[in-house]
Amino acid sequence: VKIKATTCAAMQTGGYYTGDIVLATGTFNSSAGCLAGCQQTPSCIGWRIIVSINACYFQSSIITWVVDATYNAGSCLLPQLSPTTPQCVESLTSTYYIGTLLDPIYNVPTAQDCMNKCFADERCLAWRYMSSQLTCWPQTSAIGQITDATYQSGSCLDVKIKATTCAAMQTGGYYTGDIVLATGTFNSSAGCLAGCQQTPSCIGWRIIVSINACYFQSSIMTWVVDATYNAGSCLYA
Repeated sequence: VKIKATTCAAMQTGGYYTGDIVLATGTFNSSAGCLAGCQQTPSCIGWRIIVSINACYFQSSIITWVVDATYNAGSCLLPQLSPTTPQCVESLTSTYYIGTLLDPIYNVPTAQDCMNKCFADERCLAWRYMSSQLTCWPQTSAIGQITDATYQSGSCLDVKIKATTCAAMQTGGYYTGDIVLATGTFNSSAGCLAGCQQTPSCIGWRIIVSINACYFQSSIMTWVVDATYNAGSCLYA
């Protein structure tokens, strides 16, 4: 199940979406070119361009619309998720994911209801819930976990954007993105890949080969050439 549509939505003028951005590498010298580049880039779910200088940015998350006449922008998210799509399933007690929060939702009866609201919001990739306040916080990212008895939480990354099987290992580099040092015995590139595949919030991984330091990623942006790393993506191709 993806959150990215096959075809990006029509360009919007006079503003942009907030979210994680990276300056696009390549020749994107128009709004149409920036849109097309995002559409062809697996990790891009939104784009913006500074019209006066044709500076194109790709986004790995989308939060809120900002009115700004200097920009054109657009979203590549699915307009809505099918009701037959598998629901989010991860629910953790006494834990929450670090990540960017959307506006809180009040008077949410249960953690399951919070999870369902996250699933229904195309921007939401994780959630946290505080039962004492009946408050739900949808999140646009899930980086690492914090132990806190006041929360329940979960990730929807594995349902929304993660492939069933991670792609083959790539040598000599890594993807930029949010990382957390993996906990467990991942003492090889193959082990790091397998660990990411089994971890719902992990959509990419990297390992420092010389010391077998394995990192899981909750976002993937651009490839960096670095001979000290092996790495890989678990996003849909």
